[in-house]
Amino acid sequence: MENGLIKLRKEIKEKRDALDFAIDNNSSREDVIKIGKQLDDIIAKYLKESEKDETQKNKYIGKYINIIETDYKDEIINMVKIDIKDILDYMIDEEQEHFCNNVYIYSVLKANNINEEEILKQIMYRNTIFLHDMEQRGIELTPSIPKLVEDYYIKLIDKYEKIIKKRM
Repeated sequence: MENGLIKLRKEIKEKRDALDFAIDNNSSREDVIKIGKQLDDIIAKYLKESEKDETQKNKYIGKYINIIETDYKDEIINMVKIDIKDILDYMIDEEQEHFCNNVYIYSVLKANNINEEEILKQIMYRNTIFLHDMEQRGIELTPSIPKLVEDYYIKLIDKYEKIIKKRM
C-alpha cells in the first residue's frame, strides 16, 4: 500500500500538470479556476497529512527524549566519530553523523535497560526518517553496509554502553 503523503505528492504533480496543460492550451477561465481549486484542495490535504505525520514522528521520537538528551551526549557522539573516522571514511558526512547518533542512542537506551525490541524500533524509525530526508534532498547514500561494519557497530554499542553507565 502506498504511503498517503507519497500518493498526495503524485496527485499534486498530476493536478499541476493538468493546470499547466489547461493554461498552455487556452482552456476556459472556468476550467482553469476549477483545476486550480482542485489543486488547492489536494495541497491543503497534503499539508494537513504532513502535520499529522510530523506530530506522530515527534511523539515517537520524543518517547525517550529524557533518556537520550544528556549532558554528555555531544561528548559521546564526538568520541564515536573519532572511533569510526578511519573505518567509515567511504561514507558521506551525513551518513557518518547518523551512524554516530545511532550508536549513541542504542547505547544510552541499552544502558537504561530499555528492551532490545524497543531500541530497534527507535533506531529503525530514525533510520527511516533519515533515509527519507536524504532522498528528499537528492543525496545518494552508500548502497550497503559491509558485515565488518555491522560487527563493529555492535562492539561500539557495547563500548559506549559501559561508558554511559559510568556517567549515569
